[in-house]
Amino acid sequence: MAPILGARRRWAGACGAVAVAVALFFTPAWLGGGQFLYRDAGRAYYPEKRWLASELRAGHLPEWNPHVGLGMPLVAGAIASVQHPWNLLFLALPFETAFRLWIVLCYLGGGLGALAWARTLGAGPAASALAGVAFALSGFLVSSSDNLIHLATMAAAPWLLAAARAHVARGGPLRLAGVLLASFVCAAGGEILDWGIALALAAAQAWLPGLYAPRARRLARSAASLAAAALGAAPVILPFAAFLPLSSRGEALPLDQAARWNLHPWRLLELAVPHLARGPFGSIRNEIYLALTGDRIGTPWTLSLYAGATVLALALLAAGRSARALALLLLAAAATWCAMGHHAGFGELAARLPVLASVRYFERLVGWPTLFLAVAAAVGAEVLPRHAPTARRLAIGAGAAGGAFLAAAAIAPRLGHRIALGLGAPDRVGEALAANVAEGGRASGIALALLAVLAFAVSRGRLVRAAPAALWVLVA
Repeated sequence: MAPILGARRRWAGACGAVAVAVALFFTPAWLGGGQFLYRDAGRAYYPEKRWLASELRAGHLPEWNPHVGLGMPLVAGAIASVQHPWNLLFLALPFETAFRLWIVLCYLGGGLGALAWARTLGAGPAASALAGVAFALSGFLVSSSDNLIHLATMAAAPWLLAAARAHVARGGPLRLAGVLLASFVCAAGGEILDWGIALALAAAQAWLPGLYAPRARRLARSAASLAAAALGAAPVILPFAAFLPLSSRGEALPLDQAARWNLHPWRLLELAVPHLARGPFGSIRNEIYLALTGDRIGTPWTLSLYAGATVLALALLAAGRSARALALLLLAAAATWCAMGHHAGFGELAARLPVLASVRYFERLVGWPTLFLAVAAAVGAEVLPRHAPTARRLAIGAGAAGGAFLAAAAIAPRLGHRIALGLGAPDRVGEALAANVAEGGRASGIALALLAVLAFAVSRGRLVRAAPAALWVLVA
């Protein structure tokens, strides 16, 4: 009994660590009285949720919004997330508090979901908590506070993957019910494409390395999980499917629309360097983004792609020692290629395929590589203290990369004019980009230097037991 209680305490502590990190990160919303109103959050979701709250308090489930044009379906449209369980907050709390908590709970749910998925893949408590923090506070998810359907759907997606993995591994009616519930919450977020991707990945759990049940049993459980997931999401998916042919979203997109907001290759650097394409605070138009990508829209779909230099290093480390981590990195690479749309050839392929021909803004898919990298990093946190030669290689690689980042940060402020010339942009843009490189490079360089010190200590037999917890602190 004592080992079981000890394990439960460790897992409770891991969940608590994710919750504390999320709460601290969003302190300005609690102590400063701030509200999530940037871009679409303020223009669309805030007024819509306020009206939705008033309808729910009147005892009415709104299926139709008469205030948009000549009226729009809410349940069938999915974007309003009418069936999402967090809407119950509007019945219990003042609207301002409920709206703020609705969003923050998505981050907590996303972090705990990544933790749960990492656990089903064999990671321990501290390493799983690392995955939770890396995903919950990633650039993509934090940026999604301005687009709530992407936030809510991606926050629930790892729960669907974790539930399906648990059921395929061990079976049982309670685990199957978990798949059904997780699928409903994921679909209720409103981004049906991401739910479909999560469903496909959940069905593929039987093939991910690390399962020891016979193949026939795994396939039977995977089929049962798929059926339960489809049944759970039916209240959301069936109305959406009926409405889609009647809406513009069911039509193939013109080429100029399909090419909008595809992930530009330049922005891949943001996975390791924070703030790289950051524009002026409060401004919608971003001249740095425009200069780097040539995108005349002038603002990125996702404000930040930051996954973290430490997370990337741990994920790469894990890929060399774990088939599961390698599979996750391959999935991350595939999802990144899809997110690049016409910049990498996927857009042209998608235009010839059913369903995908009507998908817009492929950059939205960058949430998936973020999740895969976070969970792969958890596997890396487990690998590091177990293999001294691997720890030494990480110490050398992270130290060299950290030094390169710090060197780039040191010289960047003197290169503003040359950067502007290279981009064909005004000097102010080059200077602003140089300042971003200096700040982001310094942050990544320090993180990698600390990782190198920790890896070196582990390679010498020190801090071995504390390594996963220390890595969680570093990532947080």
